[in-house]
Amino acid sequence: MSDEVMILKASSQEDNAAVTECLKEFISYGVDFNAGTSYSGLSYDFSYIRECDGLVVGMLSIRPDGGEIGNLGYAIRPTEQGKGYGKMLVSQALDLCSMFDVKCPEAVVDEANIPSIKVLLANGFSEKERKEAGGRKVIRFVHEGI
Repeated sequence: MSDEVMILKASSQEDNAAVTECLKEFISYGVDFNAGTSYSGLSYDFSYIRECDGLVVGMLSIRPDGGEIGNLGYAIRPTEQGKGYGKMLVSQALDLCSMFDVKCPEAVVDEANIPSIKVLLANGFSEKERKEAGGRKVIRFVHEGI
């Protein structure tokens, strides 16, 4: 994986088939994208594509709140998890945050999602809050200093 070139591409109409295929895989694995949170309003959405074969490996959303805080939502295709893509995706997401005036990105993660917690910690996020939301125990992580 370290030799692979990854592309973070703004999602567009032409990506619909590949993104739909990726979403179907998430659903087949029982992935629930609602970790006790819901967002409305502006969202910048990206597909994370492996250049060598065009596979959509993951997805990213950056949702600015109108101030300096913005929520990061991300997911790595189940068959591609454990290969370092999550760490790379979040690292690239942090680079993008400044483009959208997000200086303090946050992510809310189900407390049972240990791989995602490790990805956030490896990218400089720190735990800020544990709470129950939507009947689930979640952790809010914040990255300060972008």
